[in-house]
Amino acid sequence: MRNKLIDYLRVQGYVDDTNDKIVAIGLKRLGSLLCDLVFVLLLGLLLGDPFAGLLFELSYSIIRIYAGGYHAPTERICIWLTYISTFLCIVLILYLPLIPIAMHTLLGLSFMTMLLFSPVENANKPLSTREKKVYRKKCLFLMLFEVLLYLVLVLFHSWVYARAICFALTITAFGQIADCLQRRRARLH
Repeated sequence: MRNKLIDYLRVQGYVDDTNDKIVAIGLKRLGSLLCDLVFVLLLGLLLGDPFAGLLFELSYSIIRIYAGGYHAPTERICIWLTYISTFLCIVLILYLPLIPIAMHTLLGLSFMTMLLFSPVENANKPLSTREKKVYRKKCLFLMLFEVLLYLVLVLFHSWVYARAICFALTITAFGQIADCLQRRRARLH
């Protein structure tokens, strides 16, 4: 289907040999994003709160762009890990009763982890010094925004939605720790 779309865009003059690979990658990412959103919305509907799932997915996917984290060895493993971790997070968001001090602690530890490690670069695409600075600033801004949103949700006793933000930051921090462990293990071998 993607090839047909690229062919159509080529006929329309939007795609040529200079940008066809970039457009193909963009379409693939757009398809993945749409699949992720549909999965989260359906899962949220089945479990009783599609907005909590959507809030988690948006919070996670936006900050993950700039924070970086674990990269699976294959695309198939990445997809499985993404869907399994998303499923687990949404179940925990909707059904795990966390006392406020536990949530605040989890959020604080996640924030500190991300502050220490962000941005984590991918071995397939190392970041330049300039990119590291830009990604770090954007990550810090998004972290502060999400923590502020978390505090507003706590203030209004919207615990499920506060947990969605908390788990988005936590799974991002967990991914960064997993990446660091993976790189350390690779250095030892």
